[in-house]
Amino acid sequence: MSFIAVTGSAGKTTTKDLIAAVLSSRHRGSKSPGTHNSAHWVSHTVLGARRGDGFCVHELGATGPGSLDDAIALVRPRIAVVTNVGGDHRSAFRTLDATAAEKAKVVHAVPRAGFAVLNADDPRVLAGMARGLFIGKADFAGAAKLYAQSVERNPQAGWYFMQLAHCYALLRDFERGETVVRRAIELQEEFLSGQQGVQLVGAHMRLGHLLALQEKFDEAADAFVRELEFTERIDHALRARIRIELHMRYGAALLGHVAAGTFADIDEATSVVRALREVNQPDPDRAAVYDDVYGVYRSLYGTMHDGMHRLAELAAR
Repeated sequence: MSFIAVTGSAGKTTTKDLIAAVLSSRHRGSKSPGTHNSAHWVSHTVLGARRGDGFCVHELGATGPGSLDDAIALVRPRIAVVTNVGGDHRSAFRTLDATAAEKAKVVHAVPRAGFAVLNADDPRVLAGMARGLFIGKADFAGAAKLYAQSVERNPQAGWYFMQLAHCYALLRDFERGETVVRRAIELQEEFLSGQQGVQLVGAHMRLGHLLALQEKFDEAADAFVRELEFTERIDHALRARIRIELHMRYGAALLGHVAAGTFADIDEATSVVRALREVNQPDPDRAAVYDDVYGVYRSLYGTMHDGMHRLAELAAR
């Protein structure tokens, strides 16, 4: 028997009914009743399936992060269908990308022998599937293909350009990575993220990452500086965290620069680490909260500081 899961922000019931109607012309089977799509009704439909049935079609509704987990575990679909991604339950998901990520779980539950039917006209459906491949299966080539299709359909989606560049970096396809990340930089400077109310940040930093991987440390350092300058011009909720990471990456680029023998100004290199130390000093009244969120950067600062110190000693000989 083939278990089929249908999810999406709209059109789930109609799609489920149409699938069942078409399959019924050749096979005996069942479907979830009406618009009932909670885990309770999913279990009811699964238990109602009969030996010899050819199919069982389920409508799965998502009401917030994690809300599909139980239903997916019950259905274990061989075929997944995602109709679209919209603003349903916005108060629970907060962003459309979070909505897409939840619905993508249905696709990623499909076994190798199964398949998924996606709405290729919806860039968020494609990006949601790409994110699942990237995070859930480390399939960077597959994720890159879907992110590329997504930005074709939404050329102003700066965030997807950045994710596509990340995929190319991991695939070590630096030429393509630089091309798409420079488009992300243009969109960042134009304050276009592809998501209403969301400020895109990190495009210069992503370029710096690509350049550092190619040992172009001087160009990478310049990219990190440009991102630092950009963060000074915006009011972003995570600006403090972004600045810590930027100082860390900038310092790492200069470390590579010094180690490669192409940068001799130890004082400038160590000044970056000193700046990192300053942003790593929390308000004593918020130290516990700080350690929970930024503690990893404190340890990285120590590692970088030691590295700079050793390089300075070598340079002085």
